[in-house]
Amino acid sequence: MTQLSTANQMENSAMKTAAKLLACSVGLFAAAQLHAQTNVVSDPVGFYKIPIVAGANTFSVPLPKVHSYRGLIASVSGSNITFSGTPNLTAGAFAQATAGAEQRYQFMVLVKNDADQAGGASNNVTGDWWLVDNNTTNSVTVNTGGDTLTSILGTGDQLEIRKLTSAEDLFGSGPNYILNKDTLGSGDQVGFTDVIKTFVGTGFDDSIYYYEDGSPDSGYYLNGNLVGSNSVAAGKITFLPNASIVLYRKPGSPATNVVALGQVQTTKFTHYLAEGANAVGTPYPAAGQFQLSGLLESGWHRDSNAVGQVGFTDVIRQINSPDSSPSFGFGLYYYQDPNPVDTGWYDGTNVNSTITMDPSKGYMMFILPGSGGHRWRQTVPFTP
Repeated sequence: MTQLSTANQMENSAMKTAAKLLACSVGLFAAAQLHAQTNVVSDPVGFYKIPIVAGANTFSVPLPKVHSYRGLIASVSGSNITFSGTPNLTAGAFAQATAGAEQRYQFMVLVKNDADQAGGASNNVTGDWWLVDNNTTNSVTVNTGGDTLTSILGTGDQLEIRKLTSAEDLFGSGPNYILNKDTLGSGDQVGFTDVIKTFVGTGFDDSIYYYEDGSPDSGYYLNGNLVGSNSVAAGKITFLPNASIVLYRKPGSPATNVVALGQVQTTKFTHYLAEGANAVGTPYPAAGQFQLSGLLESGWHRDSNAVGQVGFTDVIRQINSPDSSPSFGFGLYYYQDPNPVDTGWYDGTNVNSTITMDPSKGYMMFILPGSGGHRWRQTVPFTP
C-alpha cells in the first residue's frame, strides 16, 4: 500500500497520516527547492512514498513542489499577470526550457487564495492554474489555455509560482538514479530497461529512459533524444501537476520506492477535463472519495439510462497495469434515478459511494463528447 510519511513514525490510518504530515515542521525541504529571492515557506511540507515493483506501475505525483514565489495580483492584461510590490523576480527564471528536441514548461502559477471567496462570490477560482511561458522581474506570462484571465483573476488574488515536478525530482540522475539504466542501447524497449511513460488520450505520449555507457551520450532520453548532461538535464523533463505516470520496471528488479518531496496542497486543485479521454492523478497525499471531491458539481454528466458506458455518459476507469497500451478497470459513473435510493455513484452494476481516488493509481476520465468538458475543482480529501 502507498504510505504517507513524515519525520515521525507513520500512522496506520490514512487520515491520521495526512494530519501528521500537515503538522510536520515548516520549511523542511525549502532551502533546497526555493528560488533565492522568494518568500519564506509557511505551508507544511513532507514526502510521500510510492512503492514500485517489477512490471507496470501507474501512479500520480501527490505533492507539488514548494512554491518559488507567493504574491498578490496588481493587474491582469491578456496573458500577463503583474504582481504587487517589488517581487524582484529574476527575469526569465520561470521560462520554458529546451529538453532534448522539445520546449518544456518548467513552472506554473496556482491561485492560492481568491480574494472574492471571503465574500462568498460565485467565481471562486482557488486551485486554478496555468503554465508559465516567461517572466519579468514583477510579472509572468502564461499559457491561458483559452481562458480570459481578466474575467477569472482580479486585484488582490494570491498566486503561487511553483516548479513542476521533474524526472530528477522523482528518479534522480547520474549515480543517484534509482531505476535501472539502459546499458545496451535498447532505448525505450520495455523489459530491457526501466521506462517511464505519460499519456495522451488513451495512448502514450512521452517516453523517458536513462542511458549510461560513460560517454557524452549518457543521460536522460526524452522521446528518443538525449536531453543533456546529467548535471542539468533531468530537471528539464517535467510532469503536469495532475499527471498519471506509468513506470515499467524491468522484470526481476527488486522493489523500490519513488519518493515525492513537496508542499502539501491544502486548498482546492483544478483539473481541466476536455471532451474525450483525460489521464488524471491526484495532487493530494491521501485518498479521497469521488463523491466528496466536487466532481459531480463540476458539470459531470449524470446517466439517466443506466447505461454507464463510455460515449453515453461521463465515466471514470482506473488505469490498470498497461502493456503496450493501457488497460482499464472498473467503470465508475453517476446514475440519476427517479428513485433516490437508486441514485448515486455506480461501480459497474452496484452503488458504491466509497470509491476513492488514490495517489498510487492513475485514472482515465472519459468525458462525454459534446459536453464542452468540465472544470473540476477537486476538494481537499483531509482537514488542513
